[in-house]
Amino acid sequence: MAFIEARSGGPPDAPAQSVLPCEQPEAPRAHLTLLVRDQLAHNTPALADTQVRVTVGAETHTVTTDGSGLVTFVYEAAADFANAAVRVELTDDARRWFGTANVGGAPTNTTQLAIPVSGEFQLTVEVWTHKPGTGAMAWPQAWTPALNLSCSTTPPGGAAADTDIAFQASGGATPTVQIINHRLSCAAVHELSVGLFGFIADDSRVQVWTEGTERAVGDDDATHDHATFRLVADNGLRLSVSRHDRAVRLRFDFRFPQVLVVGEGTFFEYAVGLANKYEDALADPEGFRWVVATQYDVTNVVDVPDDMQIRNWETGATIAHADQHDRVETALERNLVNHGAQFDATNAGHWANARGTYGAFDAVVFNNPHPGYGMHMCEVLGLTTAHGLNRKNGKAISVYSFGYGVALGAAQIDPYRTSPTATHYATQRNFVRGAAVGQLNHQNTRDTNIAFQYSAANTTALPLRIRDAFEYYNATAIAPAWYGRLGEFPNNQVNHYQSNVDSVGLQGYLLRSYRHHGPSVLKNGGWLFINGSAQWAATLTAGFNFGLLAVPAMTNLASWETHATYFVYYRTNFTSTDHHPSWYSAPNFNPGEPNINNARVYGWQNP
Repeated sequence: MAFIEARSGGPPDAPAQSVLPCEQPEAPRAHLTLLVRDQLAHNTPALADTQVRVTVGAETHTVTTDGSGLVTFVYEAAADFANAAVRVELTDDARRWFGTANVGGAPTNTTQLAIPVSGEFQLTVEVWTHKPGTGAMAWPQAWTPALNLSCSTTPPGGAAADTDIAFQASGGATPTVQIINHRLSCAAVHELSVGLFGFIADDSRVQVWTEGTERAVGDDDATHDHATFRLVADNGLRLSVSRHDRAVRLRFDFRFPQVLVVGEGTFFEYAVGLANKYEDALADPEGFRWVVATQYDVTNVVDVPDDMQIRNWETGATIAHADQHDRVETALERNLVNHGAQFDATNAGHWANARGTYGAFDAVVFNNPHPGYGMHMCEVLGLTTAHGLNRKNGKAISVYSFGYGVALGAAQIDPYRTSPTATHYATQRNFVRGAAVGQLNHQNTRDTNIAFQYSAANTTALPLRIRDAFEYYNATAIAPAWYGRLGEFPNNQVNHYQSNVDSVGLQGYLLRSYRHHGPSVLKNGGWLFINGSAQWAATLTAGFNFGLLAVPAMTNLASWETHATYFVYYRTNFTSTDHHPSWYSAPNFNPGEPNINNARVYGWQNP
């Protein structure tokens, strides 16, 4: 190849036609002229007065484009650069863009090629969140299989174009979402976001690493390693990277609201329903929330039944229920958190432990759909059923009875299961404390000692003694002490016990304790909720003194269903769309509010 020179500018003008008699004409030359252009630029595509490194075949030279973006390689003949590969690279360290072309097999002596140059940087993206009690964690791919990175790209002088970049699953036992080394143009500006719903904007953030070093991110542009970035709305980032092959890593860190459920049932019926309601961070505008379930009577998850049934109190017909064990396990793998230790709403230490373990909450809900009717049902060990079969778990006892001494049928007294397998281990434990007889009155303060039921200095859990807390439906004392024996009831017929303590007063004290301690775990602006009967409106919408401390009034906000935020339909043995038998001590006794739809929501917002 007879290469002569590389120079700035285009080919020379055509030679003059006249030649002096004694002069030899200049030998003919072939010119390969390259127009260097910005691949994505509009209006001014030529890169004028720009130093470039040009390679044509075996020849590499550094030259500067002229005012029109031209450089020229000069050869003896066009055949000298036929089929030559051409590469143009900007020498500017801030860009290092490049472009390539091929001359082709039939060049002329004035061949011109346009060489668009551009650069691409490498983008790696991950999504994180913070699970209460666990801390930072990468977002599991199984939660949002269709998750995309939204990218709005604007070239210089052009209009924005929106694209979605799909997240892929990482390796490992629990794959998480990731984008690895995706290439984006250096000539454009990119706005990047992840379309999750329900996150807390003030607590969420975007982290940026350039060339392996984490950088501070704010509302104003910052530049590091040829990358310029700043925050934009919806936890997004505006990013441009001028230099080819730079590496940028982003982490979208989302914080979601967390709600504490106080008084969860032994089978997590309410908490699971709430977790299911707020499980979808991608498609549901309700968004994603963490649900922390606390229980007074703690249930090991392995003991949650897989065939729980609810029965119609009149007919005994079963109402099919989903596999509750599977529902709990599935929710625990997602946004349900099981506290796993006893939570007593009257115990300040238990509240402090919740705050220390999970941080402050956006909302606290007392799972209390039935106040105003007493406790409705408690579950104790060792009761018998009909026909001499001793089933030791899950028997219903009406503690609203107060003298309504009517026997329950076998189908009604065993609403949980249709087999004798022991899986339910709830007791009343700390509802009854001490060793003497007494009444728990709702006017008691937290420091008032109530013989037999409560001592402020003694919070040790004690087993429920049926003969102390209950009596037979006909008001005779329970004997022998080993309740539940075959033959305990006359003719071994199913009967029920009645409470000899004031369970409505106990409920009132629990609500007072909840309202006193609940604000200690709330964020500023967080809400304390009680879902329950309109019969409690006067009590809950009035303030009171708890010891020496004033507790503010709550607001009767709306019907629970209308208020909606923490409402879910769920069928339990406490509350279902059919009356539970424990609501009745006689078939014609109606407490007035038959189902969960009639509940109210009472709330107080932390300033």
